[in-house]
Amino acid sequence: GGEIRGPHYFMGLLRLTRNLIQMGPPGKTQNERGRSQLIASVLLFIPQLPGGQDKPGRAPTAAPTGAGAGADDDAGPVVFADSVVLQRAQLLVDCRIGARLSALMGNTDPTVRTAALQCCSRVLAFCGSLPLELRSEAPFASLASEFASHAWVFSISAVLNSKKSPPDLIIRAVECLNYMSRSADWMTSWSTFDILPV
Repeated sequence: GGEIRGPHYFMGLLRLTRNLIQMGPPGKTQNERGRSQLIASVLLFIPQLPGGQDKPGRAPTAAPTGAGAGADDDAGPVVFADSVVLQRAQLLVDCRIGARLSALMGNTDPTVRTAALQCCSRVLAFCGSLPLELRSEAPFASLASEFASHAWVFSISAVLNSKKSPPDLIIRAVECLNYMSRSADWMTSWSTFDILPV
């Protein structure tokens, strides 16, 4: 296995630290530039699946089950996590980025919530497409769990139950649930909010 906290980890740490400082503490008026740069960093650190499945308006698709496929009875296109991605994923776990981004779901601006959901979708799509032996180990198991947490499912449920949610926000929320459904471990909070498997 590759080095989990090597040069790419520490280069990424400098970038994330700068983003978080610029964004400011939660619960106060956050700096928009810092917030957008944090989201951009997460999208940079986690590769997009072939075909750009997490682009706005693109519904996630399930590929046929094949060798090395991931969870349970489902498989997406299997991807490979190199040393750079491994280090960056560990960094996102260490900085609790999943929890920090889920806090953005309380923002009144739907574009902020849509961007946060894009990060959630990107992480779950990527982790769900890893071979099962990689997905079930650190750092990817912890990373996916952070983005399938109770807080995320609560926010997604709120989006789907609100009559004021714009279409782009709803699409992102449904995408996240679709990717969560690839693993039973990522669906543990669903029953709390009466979310049925998709």
